[in-house]
Amino acid sequence: MIRGARRALALFWLVSSPSWALEPVRLRLSASAPLPAAVAPALPLLPGTAIPSAMAAPVLSAPPVVAPELASPSGLYILSRTFDRPVELSPRAQVGHYAVEAAIQSAKIAAAYWLAGWPGAASAGLLTLWHYPLSVGYQSLGHLSYKQTRDRSRFLRELAGNPDVEGLKVVTGSQVHFRGPLAHRQTSHGLVIVEASRPPSFPDASALPVSDPAKTWFRLKLSILGEEHSLEWRPTLADALARRTPPEAVARAWREFVARAGWWRRYFGAAARETLIAVALVGENGEERELGVIARGRPAVKLASGRSALPLADVRVVSKPTRRAPWRWLDALLGREIVRP
Repeated sequence: MIRGARRALALFWLVSSPSWALEPVRLRLSASAPLPAAVAPALPLLPGTAIPSAMAAPVLSAPPVVAPELASPSGLYILSRTFDRPVELSPRAQVGHYAVEAAIQSAKIAAAYWLAGWPGAASAGLLTLWHYPLSVGYQSLGHLSYKQTRDRSRFLRELAGNPDVEGLKVVTGSQVHFRGPLAHRQTSHGLVIVEASRPPSFPDASALPVSDPAKTWFRLKLSILGEEHSLEWRPTLADALARRTPPEAVARAWREFVARAGWWRRYFGAAARETLIAVALVGENGEERELGVIARGRPAVKLASGRSALPLADVRVVSKPTRRAPWRWLDALLGREIVRP
């Protein structure tokens, strides 16, 4: 009976005492058996105080917001596949480029005839023979580059629309397809590295976490017309971010391999179209994952020369523009700065 009275007095003191006086009792309770459910909710808790097991069970059962195994300590993620973004001139635009340049050259010939007669018109006509195809090529290439820039900016805005994305790094190169003197199609190949506070999610690709850029490798393979070179370039992600060029041994071997195709095929023939560099990602545990083609055509030939690093572009993702017009519009068009909606 005396023991029961002591317990009742202790419980009354425990409930009615100020919070600073409960610290020794809480420490004693945390190491003992859990309190009954009727008594545990009545305990006031101080910050930093150990929680009894009967009260901690509901908190521990709540699911975490981010799975620890998916989060990246470095804050870097690599998309699980490369992207191919083709743009093409419509048949009406192709005819328009020929017609506009023909009108310009006709106006030049008419002006030369008005100034110098038939000799001047004949001289202007001879110049038109070689200037006309070059002008058509330059104009169509500029038109394609504008469409490619807008398409790339739209693609990056879609990626930056994820609220977890804080920045983007894009390795990209464009391959141009000609039909005669006219550039009618342009395809952009590349790889996206994402800076994010949490694992981002995208509809078309998953984000692979990078725990340590110095221990994550790229495996780049060069092939021309289906023939693959035996020597590979294996830069780390840290090397790619630092824009380091290939080692001299790899660069020399790749240059000799490309030179065997001949300069005509390398610049204008099949080798110019079918030179490609494929990339695979090798993690710290040695697990390898094929990502796809990172460069094709002239960008692949340029990268295989060994004189340039991976073409890496930094894209800022901000909530408010950091520059004034017209530089803000130029950054938005070129995809250098994206304002999150």
